[in-house]
Amino acid sequence: MTVSLRVGTRGSALALAQTDLTIRILIDAARSNGVEVEAEVVTIKTSGDGSQASSFESIGPKGVFARELQRALETDRIDVAVHSLKDLESTEPDGLTIVAVPKREDPRDVLISRRGFTLAELEPGAVVGTSSSRRRALVTLSRPDLALAPLRGNVDTRLRKIADGEVDAGILAAAGLLRLQRSSEITEWLDPTSFVPAPGQGALAIETLSSRDDLSWIAAADDAETRICIETERAFMQRVESGCDAPLGAWARVDGEGIVCTAFVDGRIATVRGRRDAAELAAALERALG
Repeated sequence: MTVSLRVGTRGSALALAQTDLTIRILIDAARSNGVEVEAEVVTIKTSGDGSQASSFESIGPKGVFARELQRALETDRIDVAVHSLKDLESTEPDGLTIVAVPKREDPRDVLISRRGFTLAELEPGAVVGTSSSRRRALVTLSRPDLALAPLRGNVDTRLRKIADGEVDAGILAAAGLLRLQRSSEITEWLDPTSFVPAPGQGALAIETLSSRDDLSWIAAADDAETRICIETERAFMQRVESGCDAPLGAWARVDGEGIVCTAFVDGRIATVRGRRDAAELAAALERALG
């Protein structure tokens, strides 16, 4: 059986690279279920893409890069949407489901420095570019003597701004650089136990309508270890977001039969270990950070 699949994505180079990767994963998943896929890529401009000169905080809450893709699902313009999982809100809109989370790429943040300095080596007063409130808070926690400036745009734009000297260094997600084959630009890989990544960073989400039983084969693209880790991170995000607006990070990883999760919120970092139970671990992290 051959099925046609309209795959929705943002139009940036990174989003398209992630979508190409996802389509290859979907083709393999389909074949394991006796299905052949003919995929059509549908690019959709989001409100976040249209606000490149603004800070993330000024263009709206988390989810700004996902809403138009989700509306395209709801109006039958596409069959599935491919998201960077960290762009999604902590709970799914009614009628939509994350049907698969493929194996995660490296979740760490990295520093790109014009002069090759690490974060610790940057001179006092050096300007670090980032538009993420989480990254700004973490830089301030470790280096309060550094200056901070917004750094918006796609990966190529941000790397060019660093190279042109608009800032002395910038912080980006490793996953995007790896997927664009730009890892040679990395100056320093930041320790995720102290520079805690965003929930879901490095992971992709394949989203569709909950009612699409004909697409149940996509679940074969799900990576079980990645799934429990991102569920833990998102459960923590959901708990914390209900009580405060502070920048937060969460990074879970499999440890034998259990999970280890490190989280950051409001200037505090804590690590807990427990069973593979997302809700239980999220509650333990909230207590540890309280």
